Amino acid sequence: MNGGGPCLNWAALVPQTIHPVQVAIIEAMEWVGEPLSATLLQEMFDDPERCYLSILSYHMGKLARWRAVEPIRHRHVRGARETFYFLAPGMSLRARV
Repeated sequence: MNGGGPCLNWAALVPQTIHPVQVAIIEAMEWVGEPLSATLLQEMFDDPERCYLSILSYHMGKLARWRAVEPIRHRHVRGARETFYFLAPGMSLRARV
């Protein structure tokens, strides 16, 4: 609605709604350029003690629900299912010319 009231400040809203772990995931996936799982991401981060596997899995799931990343394959590891994701087309953070 544009009834003359204040406009929504998207630049202020987006940083408050996007979790820093999600930004780190997207940046890592863009940098690597190949499918990654939460386990592989945990190994890549400097401080794996801060980025628990459960936190990375949770945020990967949220990014998948938003279609920012796409699940492309699974593999079974020690009774669990590891999901590999790829950055969705158009989600690159690099400026396009």
